[in-house]
Amino acid sequence: MRFIKTGKIFLATLIVLLSCMFIVTKTEAAQHWEQEGDEWYYYDDNGNRITGWSEINGHWYYFDTSDCQAVKGWQKINGKWQYFQLSGDYECAWVEDRTHNGMDFEAGTIKGIDVSRYQGSINWTEVRNEGINYVMIRVGYSNRNLDYNYEDNISGSNLAGLHTGVYFYSTAMSVEQSIGDAQWVINQLRGYKVDYPVAIDLESWDQAELGREEVTRIAKAFCDEIRAAGYTPMVYCNENWARNYVDFSKLDGVEKWIARYGYYYDTSITRGMWQAGSQYRLNGISSTFVDIDFATKDYSKIVTARKAPISSYTPTTGTWVNHGYGYWYQRFDGSYPYDQWEKIGGNWYYFNHDGYRQTGWLLDRGTWYYLNGSGAMQTGWILDKGTWYYLNGSGAMQTGWLLDRGTWYYLNGSGVMQTGWLLDNGTWYYLNDNGAMATGWIKLGETWYYLNGSGAMQTGWLLDNGSWYYLTASGAMATNTYIDGYYVDGSGRWV
Repeated sequence: MRFIKTGKIFLATLIVLLSCMFIVTKTEAAQHWEQEGDEWYYYDDNGNRITGWSEINGHWYYFDTSDCQAVKGWQKINGKWQYFQLSGDYECAWVEDRTHNGMDFEAGTIKGIDVSRYQGSINWTEVRNEGINYVMIRVGYSNRNLDYNYEDNISGSNLAGLHTGVYFYSTAMSVEQSIGDAQWVINQLRGYKVDYPVAIDLESWDQAELGREEVTRIAKAFCDEIRAAGYTPMVYCNENWARNYVDFSKLDGVEKWIARYGYYYDTSITRGMWQAGSQYRLNGISSTFVDIDFATKDYSKIVTARKAPISSYTPTTGTWVNHGYGYWYQRFDGSYPYDQWEKIGGNWYYFNHDGYRQTGWLLDRGTWYYLNGSGAMQTGWILDKGTWYYLNGSGAMQTGWLLDRGTWYYLNGSGVMQTGWLLDNGTWYYLNDNGAMATGWIKLGETWYYLNGSGAMQTGWLLDNGSWYYLTASGAMATNTYIDGYYVDGSGRWV
């Protein structure tokens, strides 16, 4: 009996154990999340990883068909852009209704990516075929280190017909260093088609410690040099930097590329390009994720495409210094110009004997020049104290007759543009209020005059369009009178 009882107890225990094993096995096989490394997967009842769309606990997720991972951030699925928000429970995301304050921030934007060596080898034709319109390529970083994949990336992008811009990750701690960075970038662009902006990437916390004013000066120095070479300058930073470390009010004409990961951004911070995420999965880039960018501006219609700097580009050789008495120019080698002209950033400046930059009218070796408020030598028409002057291509003030875009003007010995009647070498001319020399019939007050094709005032008999007129010695057309026995009527016509 004891044996039988013991056997029954053993059998009951075995049944319980088997039941527990069955329950555990069934629980493990039920649908569940599972983390492997840094990624999360979802398993179905059969213990298989699921792919595609799946509704879990009231939220829709998408699991990539290639690796079964739950996607995050911005993704293009079946031709439609979706945003996947982090769930909070797992390091994965559910699809989000991406409207914010009634706005869909992705709608209508131009899609692009930004890449560096971290994306590895890229099939640019596949990237283009996925609907990507442009790419921002890292050219280099820090102490002018060339990105390992830069040349492959930019040549591949060019061959695939993608619009192409570049960016440089800056760690410059001075204006001088930033100018040097820009010049290095310009040299790397030679031979490649660039038809999107050239950006300075600002996110180094060492720079942030310099403060907003100095960071802005560093950004401006880079952008000014890029612009001087004929490229379109741009600043990349996140919204925090845009608020606290970069003063865009001092970066006139500089394009903005602002990062804010998510499905919306702070509309008080304007931008032409929005970096919206870093988890984008894209055919053609198989080794890792890539940053996705949405542009609200079509830079292909703004930027002038080029494969080299403009011919007039002269690399900056120093920086401006204000000592209270005026501005002078300190070259990077420590010297400074004085008693001479110097071309800086595409403009000519004149420095006096003490090395200070001149402004206003300047008489140099018998020729007058005009230097604007920033000291740059002017060319073309200028209005000074209500008077017009003309400075030729070398900056020299003009006098005498001037032919400008098909119209004749006259500038007196002081360079002042003339208007009204002008007697030159015994011949009368008439210059309109805008200075343009008149030809043909003109009416001044109640009197008509005639100026021939060279502008000379006519006198005597004149045949015009089959009718004869008589112009007196003063040039005035005769009316209602007899001339040499011939009668001219009220219109001046001989009848």
